[in-house]
Amino acid sequence: MSSSWMLGATGFVAGSQWLIVSVVAHRGGPAALGQISLAQAYVTCLSYVGWLALRNHYVVEDNRYPFSDYLFLRLVFPALLFGGLALVASTGLLDGAGFWATIAAFSALKFVEGFSDLNSGVFQKAHRSHTIAIAAGLRFAATAALFPAMLWAGGTVETALLALALAWLAIYLSFDNRQRHALVPMPDDIISADAKAVGRRWALFAVSLPLGLSSAIMILNVYTPRFGIVHLLGADALGHFTAIQYFANFGGMLVAVICQAALPMLARFAGQRSAGRFLFLAGALMLFALFGCLCGWLLIEFAGRTLLATIYGPRFADAQPLFAAAIPTIFLAFCGSIAAAAATALRLYRTILFAYVGSALVAAGLTYVLVPRLDLFGAFLAVGLAGLFQSAVLAAGMLAGWRKRVS
Repeated sequence: MSSSWMLGATGFVAGSQWLIVSVVAHRGGPAALGQISLAQAYVTCLSYVGWLALRNHYVVEDNRYPFSDYLFLRLVFPALLFGGLALVASTGLLDGAGFWATIAAFSALKFVEGFSDLNSGVFQKAHRSHTIAIAAGLRFAATAALFPAMLWAGGTVETALLALALAWLAIYLSFDNRQRHALVPMPDDIISADAKAVGRRWALFAVSLPLGLSSAIMILNVYTPRFGIVHLLGADALGHFTAIQYFANFGGMLVAVICQAALPMLARFAGQRSAGRFLFLAGALMLFALFGCLCGWLLIEFAGRTLLATIYGPRFADAQPLFAAAIPTIFLAFCGSIAAAAATALRLYRTILFAYVGSALVAAGLTYVLVPRLDLFGAFLAVGLAGLFQSAVLAAGMLAGWRKRVS
C-alpha cells in the first residue's frame, strides 16, 4: 500500500512538471520550451545541492537533530544559492537579457517545493505515504488550475510561475505544515543565535553537504546535454529534446519507485548471500524496464505524431522519428538506475559516487562529440551511453563486492 501511495505521489509530481512544460510548448513553441528547459536545468541541479539530501538524512537519522535544524538549513542554504544564481543570470552570463527573470521565477517555485520535500521525510518516517500523495495531488490541482489561467489571462511565464509558487506556499502552510506539526512539534526557534543550536546546525550542514553534492551529481547526466544542445543547436532544438526527454523522465520516475520498493528485498538477499535470488530480482527489474520501453516504442510508432501534437502542439509532431529512435538509449539509462539500486543494496556507496561522476562526465563529453555529427539523436545517445557506462562500473563493483562477501 505504501508503494502505491508513493507511486501516486510520483505521478502527481511528474504531472505538475509536465503540465507546465505542455502549456509553455502549446503557447510558445519549441523555442519557448527550450528557454524554460534551460532555466529548469540550472535551477534543478542547484536545488539538489541546496536541499542537502536533508529528507533522506531525516528519514534514516535517530532524532539526533531537532526538526528546526533541518528547517533552518532548508530555508537559508537554498535561498543563498538561488539568490546567487539569479544574480549571475542578471549579468547575462547564462543566456540573453531577461533570462534572469525565468531563473528567478523557477527558483521561487523550487524554493517553496523544498519545504514540502522536507515534510515528506517526516511523513515517510511515520509511514504516512498517503499524506505525501495528498500534498502532491493538491499541488498538481493548483498547477492545473492556476498556471494555464495566468497565461490565458495575458501573463508571462514568469508571472505564472511566481503565482504558482505562492499557491504552493499556501498549500504548504495550510496542509503540509499542519500535518507535520501534528507528528513532529517544533519547540525550538528556526532562527536562533544560541551557541548549541549554531553548533548543531553547522554539524548537520557538514554531514549533509556531501550528500547534496552526490545528489546533484546523480542527475547531471540527465541535465548536462541541455547545456550542450542550447550551445550547439539553439533553443529550438532544446525544446524538441525536452519534449521527448519528459517521457523518459516520467518512465525513470516509475523505474525509481519500483526500485525503491524492491530495495529491501535486494538488501535481504545480499545479507543472506543469495546470489541467485539477488540476480533474479535485478534481472526482473531490467525486464520490467525493457517491457515498458517496448510498449512505449509501439505507442510512438503507431500514435507518436498524434501524441506529441496533443501534449505539446502541432509543431512537435515531426519529432516522432527521433522519439522512436531514442527509446533504446532511454532503456540504457534505466539500466543505470537499476544497477544503482542493486549497488545500494550492497552498500557500495563509493562505487556509486564514482559511477555517477563518471557517467556525468561521459554524458557531457559525448554530447559535444555526437551532437554535431548526429544532431539531437546524438544527445540521446550520449545519455544512453552514460547509462551504459554507469551500469558497467556498478556491475564490476558489485562483482568485486560479492566476492569479498563470500570469501
